Amino acid sequence: DEYLLEMRAQLARATVLLGAVPSPQLAAMEAANETLLFVNRRSPHDPTRPFVGIDNTSAGREVATFFLDRNIPVAGAIQGSLGSSATADRLTAFRARLAAAGQKLADSHVVSIADDLDHMVIGYRSVDALLAQTPARPCGIFCLSDLIAYGAHRRLTEHGIAVPGEVCLVGFDDNPLNDWVAPWLSSVRVPYAAFGAAVVQVLRDLWSGEPASARILPHALVARP
Repeated sequence: DEYLLEMRAQLARATVLLGAVPSPQLAAMEAANETLLFVNRRSPHDPTRPFVGIDNTSAGREVATFFLDRNIPVAGAIQGSLGSSATADRLTAFRARLAAAGQKLADSHVVSIADDLDHMVIGYRSVDALLAQTPARPCGIFCLSDLIAYGAHRRLTEHGIAVPGEVCLVGFDDNPLNDWVAPWLSSVRVPYAAFGAAVVQVLRDLWSGEPASARILPHALVARP
């Protein structure tokens, strides 16, 4: 809220929010119809507000389909912040797609630990909980970020578990380093290089009075190996 008030004090023509969370001041600015543009996460109060990002629901479904197409019988997921609507959309769609195929994801197969930890630490610490699951441990794990997948990979390797031979990991973001350091990681590629131009175009539409609801950018699931 302090940052939002600072932008208002600077007479900003528009405020671009990356990773917005619910707050009283944000709700007040939306109610006053101030020019706000949400990036990556939709407005926590009104999802119809102007938005630039990917279709997180579609991406989550595609990860589930990736596992199903490879006949992975038991899946799991590791997530970071519980406050991210983007992460929630991805995970909800992932679970729904698996359930529709008769592979309901047990709550115990979704691990989320302290939000203030580094994502690699979250991935590393979450693996033991998944490996302890009975009657069957996951042989496919959806990591809600590539950094989570890096941590999970290290812990799986310490357990002597081959990736992707015994456990398949799918991350999110598709870090440009993946082709070099993580050839074992399939990941959803987010077109971050396209965000800037899309944000500027939506702002121009808003300033010119044109309707500007959402600019959905294309994502892609990059399969490795």
